[in-house]
This record gives sequence, structure tokens and C-alpha cells, in this order.
Amino acid sequence: MAQQQCDPITSFPWREKFESYAVGVFNEPCWVNEPLVEGSPSFEISTEDQSHGNNNTKKLKLPNTTENGKMTKLVLPEISLPSSGTYEFGIDVYRWGASNNQEGVRVYASTNGAIEGATELGFLPRIPNQSGGQYVSAEADDGWYTYFFPLPQGTRFIILRGENDGDHSVFLFLDNFVVKQRVFVTENQIVNSNPGTGQMTWDQFAQHVNSGHHFTNSTITLMEDITLGIHAMAGTEDDPFTGTFDGNGHSINAGIQNNAIGAETTGEMPLNFKAEKDGTYTLSVDVESVEMTYLHLIDNMTGADIDLLSSLRSNGAMEYSFEAKTTDYASRFKLVFAQGESANEDNFAFMRNNHLLVLGIEGQATLQVIDLMGRILSSETINGNVSKAVNAPAGVYVLRLINGDEVKTQKIVIK
Repeated sequence: MAQQQCDPITSFPWREKFESYAVGVFNEPCWVNEPLVEGSPSFEISTEDQSHGNNNTKKLKLPNTTENGKMTKLVLPEISLPSSGTYEFGIDVYRWGASNNQEGVRVYASTNGAIEGATELGFLPRIPNQSGGQYVSAEADDGWYTYFFPLPQGTRFIILRGENDGDHSVFLFLDNFVVKQRVFVTENQIVNSNPGTGQMTWDQFAQHVNSGHHFTNSTITLMEDITLGIHAMAGTEDDPFTGTFDGNGHSINAGIQNNAIGAETTGEMPLNFKAEKDGTYTLSVDVESVEMTYLHLIDNMTGADIDLLSSLRSNGAMEYSFEAKTTDYASRFKLVFAQGESANEDNFAFMRNNHLLVLGIEGQATLQVIDLMGRILSSETINGNVSKAVNAPAGVYVLRLINGDEVKTQKIVIK
């Protein structure tokens, strides 16, 4: 089947979710869908689930290729990539079953729409425990997985070749195609400060995010280990990072430094995180040259409140391990902190974003809230430093802290 002449795609990211197409054989303008071997089936649009991934939306299906050597190809619409920057092709695939045969889809980048002379990017095996090259890892379980393939300069066409190297029935589901920019971030080497051209330092990346360039449709790939202070964090509550972050085997040390905190002895710091793949991750925090009396990591998604100083005392490290999915929102975490000076002999409590921080407490103590008429509004036992949501009406209150024989009082203003 000849490919209809269409204007090349020039606006990126380009996405295809197949929801607008009719169920059945996929015969659409600007695409080529044709068998390479007689008797091979063509790609179809399907809504079937068959207990494969619980996805009954429209998606692309490579039907059963029941004989050895059957092959069919799908050529995507022509693209015209910008001359600068690095771009990638992303695809979701449902991987399932078990066999020893190479059944799946091979991915090519072509300058003219032909497989001959094209660059092979990788193979998408149906079988989860098989790898398919540098960009397709073996997986432990059946399920939907997302893979990204960097596109060579000069790529005009992306080609998918469905193939079966055995005598088993095989069908494969594909969905959510995307062509988008890939951004690489280094710590020291200044390559380019324009977020549209591909490479930049970490500080430039953070500056772009914090000024409103959220990189929503980009993948950020870390090229080396990064050590940063609060001043170099990428993302704020108002301007979060919403792209895809690929650690690429490297780590980010979110060091809290004295010169980064400055005169502000209590505060919050957003920690934006986006998983490249579903899995288990660990956040680690270092405190350098500053005495912290309160340091909590808040998981906004699960509600977990992790006392990092307690973790340091018991485990020798301030770490938090968690499960993350690619669909989780980026602004998931924040650090709430107080510097040593804030827990002086006069003050033991602070208000921060409708939360009461009570600091410098060792062991159990009694915390009372008293109004200006001298009435005790609440009295509770606390154990160590605490952070409590405050729902009291605006006004001035007195806090009384009873810790053994020691009694402290402090006025607090609730706005």
C-alpha cells in the first residue's frame, strides 16, 4: 500500500493515541500498513482487553502471526525534526506470556520510509523476560511498559516491523506513540542555555523550570551525579517540573547548606520527582554545615511524614524509599525544616503554612493551647518534635510546654 502524500509533521511533541480511528484493519492516510511476507496480517485498531493490561481503550494491535517468518510493517507519518536538539520516539507496549521465540516489533528510523538502509533502534519482545537492546530492558512481570528510542539526525520516518521467529500464535498491543524532545542535563559543563536546543547545566535547567518552563513534554536525562543546595532546586509549588526525569544511573544529592538557608530559619522546599519507569526509588538528603532541629520529608501523595533526623539517628542516613509510577504527579514531595537557631531558649514553636512546628523537644512533654482569657483549649502529650495542622480561628494564643519540671510559655499568632 502506497503512503499518501501528506505534509510532514513539524510541531512537537507529536502524539498518537488511536482513539479517533475505526476498529478494524488500520488503513489511514499518511500511514503505510502492509505485509512483508505473503499471508502476514496487518496492524489493526482494537478495543479488546482479554485480560491483557485492563486497557479497553482503542490501541494498535499486531494480530496473530502463527507461522515462522511472518512479517508486516507500519510506517508512521513523515516527520521533519528541528536541526538542533535531540528527539526521541516513545511507545507503550503490553508484554506478556512466555516462550523462547523472538516475537514482537522491531523499531527503525529511516530517512526515506524504507527498512533497507534504516537504523534499527531496538526490538520490543512480547515476552517480558527478554531484552530488546540498549533501550528495551527485560521485565519481571506481564504488563504495560513504556520505552523511548533516541532518533538519529535526519530521521524522516519511524517504521515498526512486526515479526514472528517461531510457530506460536502471537498478538501484541501498542499504544501512546510520541515524538518529543529529549533534554540532557550536566552539572558543570555549560553547553547551551536555551531549553529548546537540547543541553544545559543543572543550574540553567533549574532556572528555566522556576521561571515557568515546566518541560511538560520533554525527558530530562541526567549525565552525571549532581550536588545541589536549596538555591539550585528545580521547581516550586507554582512552577513545578512536569516532564519525565531519567536518572540514567546517576544520583542527586539534595544538600541543605547554611548559605542556602540564609536568615530564614524555618521553611519549606519542594522536591519535584517524576519516575521514568514504575518501581521503587529512594530519596536521600544531606545536611551540610548547618544544625537542624527539625527536618521532615512530606509525601504529598501518601500523606507520609518522615522524620529525617530520627532516621539519621537510627539508620545513619536520611533516606526515604517509596513506590512510584510514571503517572504520579511531579510535585509529590516537600522538605519542612528549621535551623538550630530557631529553637532557642525563648521560642519552641513556629507557624508555617497553617502548621504548628514544636521543636527542641526530647522525650515526652505536654503541650497546652490557652486563649487570652486563660482557658485551656487543648492539652495533649507529644513525643519529640512535632508538626500539627492548625484549624483554630485566627487570633493570639499562648502555648504552654511542660517537660518534666521545666515549663515554657510562648505567644503564637494564627492568621
